Amino acid sequence: MTIPDGVTTLSYSAFQGNQTVVSVVIPNSVTEIQSYAFMDCPCLEEVTLPNNLQKTDSFVFDQSPKLKKVIFAEGTQEINVSQNFFYGCAVEEVVLPESVKKIGDYAFSEIAALKEINLPDSITEIGTEAFRKCSGLTNIKLPEGLTALGGRAFAECENLAEIYIPAHLTDVGGYIEDENGNASYSSPFYGCAALRTVPSVYKGQTVRMAEFTVLLRYFQSAYVQYASFKCLAELQI
Repeated sequence: MTIPDGVTTLSYSAFQGNQTVVSVVIPNSVTEIQSYAFMDCPCLEEVTLPNNLQKTDSFVFDQSPKLKKVIFAEGTQEINVSQNFFYGCAVEEVVLPESVKKIGDYAFSEIAALKEINLPDSITEIGTEAFRKCSGLTNIKLPEGLTALGGRAFAECENLAEIYIPAHLTDVGGYIEDENGNASYSSPFYGCAALRTVPSVYKGQTVRMAEFTVLLRYFQSAYVQYASFKCLAELQI
């Protein structure tokens, strides 16, 4: 199904209960998608989202269990979707164009089925909890252009075993408030119990103690031990 160009808003429950739609191409004219727009579409397998999406609600694809693939249209620069935008579906693959520069807070959080996402080197920022609790992820190569990685960006990804850290990443983690309003530093990899392999960017290099301390901060509360940094040639005190 192709929605006509010129439509700007997909309203509340617009296609809810559609029993036949298998794929949807949403035109770039659409800037807003409201709650339950594609709720309970049992045959829906693939969605192409527009490149200028500015406002979204939660539970857009709730109870659409066959939705496996999401494509962001060419020209998309920021992935800014609401928390729980993909709630209730089993997305396994997300396709991002080379134009993407930022993945916003909570964009793909709690998509347990997500197994594959290629992060283009054009991305410079990944927001808070962007991939939190994506338990299907086993390895991630962070983009070469990445400079900022938000607090708990990959937190509690329990099967994430390997992560590649680019050389120019300087802004790591962030301060997140608890239910009492108290802020504390939170690592991007908090609670990643399977994480063992660390940045190949440092393979065979000598690393200064100050830099090594920063590396440890990346993995605060993850289960990486000093001995796991096998990629280091030596540690310079």
